[in-house]
Amino acid sequence: MFIRMASSRGIMQLIVPALIVAGFASFAMLTLRFQRLAHVTISSDCSNRKLMPQSLASSSAVVAGGDPCSSLSSTVASYGNHAAGIDTAVVSPVEVQVPTKMRALPVPALVFLPSAYNTYPTRRYATFYLLHGAGETYKAWSLRANITALADNYSTIIVTPDGGRTSWYLDSTIVGEYQYETFVSTELVGYIDDNYRTHRDAKRRAIGGNSMGGAGALYVAIRHSDVFGTYPLSGTGGG
Repeated sequence: MFIRMASSRGIMQLIVPALIVAGFASFAMLTLRFQRLAHVTISSDCSNRKLMPQSLASSSAVVAGGDPCSSLSSTVASYGNHAAGIDTAVVSPVEVQVPTKMRALPVPALVFLPSAYNTYPTRRYATFYLLHGAGETYKAWSLRANITALADNYSTIIVTPDGGRTSWYLDSTIVGEYQYETFVSTELVGYIDDNYRTHRDAKRRAIGGNSMGGAGALYVAIRHSDVFGTYPLSGTGGG
């Protein structure tokens, strides 16, 4: 018995560091997958191009999905806002309180917006839901990485919800306040789509996470493939 326990501990000492390294490596790969969700280049034959100042018309503007010419029109509107002195600065992240049926109190989340969110009022964005690990909170990712920069660089709205200390993002049959599969896949997504300019199709909606969040992201994405079309993971090791 002692030999078996010692052997198990030795194996865990080898596996756990490997999972941690794999988690950080996978997170680096997440940034590359944003491009699949977010970017399309404006074509040069839009009829509205003549409405733009020459300095803007000659630039290679990049937008997050949608019709290129429609997005070009939003660029024109943006130019008008700047000319009129309208403040289009974005405060990011925004802390929101998401209503839920699993308990009386709402669930907190951080919403990271691209810096151009207010500049282009007709543009819609892909969304990426980033789940935290066990024992952490919705603020964990903001302390671990520059999520604001990622949202900006990839023109994507990133949401980091609270998932409870050890919910594993499941609908518990024992604890009524731990219905996090339903919360993430239905209540949270619905709240974000209703309050922000998002693309409301699964191909433009991704989910990922680290540790408990990585396992939860995979579980939720497989069970709700009509909601999440992409699920890059960042480590699925325990804790």
